[in-house]
Amino acid sequence: QVMLAQLIRNHPNFGDDAQGRMLVTLADGLGDLAPLAAKYGPAGDHPGFLAEPPRAELFTPAFAMVVRGRGNVVIRPGLRPGEGYSSHVVRPPAGEAILQLDFLEESSLRIEGLVPEPRAALTLEVHESPQRFASGARQPAPLGSSAVWDTPAWLLEHIVGAAAWQAFSPLFPEGRHLDYALGAISPAASLDWDDGFVTVDVVADLGPPPAPAYIWDLILDVAQVRLHDGGLAEGQANVRLALPLLPIGLDADGLIAQMRPVLQAQKDDMVRMMVGDVDALPSVATLWLDADATLRVEPGAPAVFASLDDLLAGVTPRQSIPLTDAPQMFWTRAADGTPVALEVGAWQGDRVVIGHAAVPLEEE
Repeated sequence: QVMLAQLIRNHPNFGDDAQGRMLVTLADGLGDLAPLAAKYGPAGDHPGFLAEPPRAELFTPAFAMVVRGRGNVVIRPGLRPGEGYSSHVVRPPAGEAILQLDFLEESSLRIEGLVPEPRAALTLEVHESPQRFASGARQPAPLGSSAVWDTPAWLLEHIVGAAAWQAFSPLFPEGRHLDYALGAISPAASLDWDDGFVTVDVVADLGPPPAPAYIWDLILDVAQVRLHDGGLAEGQANVRLALPLLPIGLDADGLIAQMRPVLQAQKDDMVRMMVGDVDALPSVATLWLDADATLRVEPGAPAVFASLDDLLAGVTPRQSIPLTDAPQMFWTRAADGTPVALEVGAWQGDRVVIGHAAVPLEEE
């Protein structure tokens, strides 16, 4: 817990959820966790906590993620003066999504090719300080005055001291006194414990006792000595903790279940990436056929008249014309006001004939 709190959570790039777990993105997973090496390497004053790139067994070569959605943009057939067949983009009503995605629906998201029991391997590294830390005085309580408490929380000595304090500070809240006999000598030594501060007295010929100190300072002192038994210089004895390929705590189904709400929260961003700016889609038809077999005038297009006489007489232009009543030709005006004819051709059931090509009216 101390290493997690002080080494890992103190990293500038660390992000956790409500339970304090490290967040791993889908991109991290697709890279078999190797991207975490850069993410959790040196950053600011923090030296990082990964000794080497992680590796994972998450995906098989058959991995695939299939997303099913429902598009709400419809392309309707239409006509444009002087050009013939064109298209009209029918956008959804305001507030309705361009593309509907629901990652919580099982049929909308299918993930294949995950290993049955995903596993991951990490090698953590804790950096040692180049400084040797002596035990401190009793004040200020409750930690004492050792200089180790002024160091960055992610350094090895700070972690050892904090772990010892966390383990031993709750013990013997009422204090403790122990006497030790050595043969006929009793007591040969006595120990007093007061809120973790230890005082040892011994008879003269047994050698000098350790100076009064907090138990966490004494533990840190022993750890610093043993850390350099091999002759490494101060600051060179970084500690590595290798975690081999271990189950991540989720099977394939559990991993998919974890992914669904994460993808659902990002669905609007995904729609923008997949569809782009739907307002940029061209809608160039002057007349277009609606789903109810009605010819309609594109909003903002030049006024359309059912006949040249209507145009010249200034009759109110049509905004919609049932297909059964549609004439073979419509009239509108060019930019300079000149009458322009839009030749429809012949209506044949559900098809409009333009030239010699029969175009299905229900084409979307």
